[in-house]
Amino acid sequence: MSQRTERARYYFDRIKKTSSFIPCAWPDNVVHTFKDLSVRTPEYLLGKRDAVIGLLRDRGIETRAYFFPPLHEQQFFRPYVDRRLPVTERLSRSVITLPFFTTITEEQMDYVADALAKAERSLQ
Repeated sequence: MSQRTERARYYFDRIKKTSSFIPCAWPDNVVHTFKDLSVRTPEYLLGKRDAVIGLLRDRGIETRAYFFPPLHEQQFFRPYVDRRLPVTERLSRSVITLPFFTTITEEQMDYVADALAKAERSLQ
């Protein structure tokens, strides 16, 4: 197992133990590069993703709201839209991409996981 994979597994395990945030799927038979490491907000925090991002930013944690807006909501593609995509829309509004890089330490991952848990508690 690569060091990056080991770090991702540690990060996901830590997030699952400390909060209700949902790490993005990682099937057992898939080798993942972890260019990005994303979580979804729990269902009861839908609509509060930006607040979570703000609380993390206040703790010095840079995140991204990747996959937002979804493609069908972007100006260029609107003329081609023939229906709503509610699952895509819900997911695009719930994903938070967390800091993840080759040299990230367990201490840094713990800090982010703890900050997620604190953000969750403050928004309940």
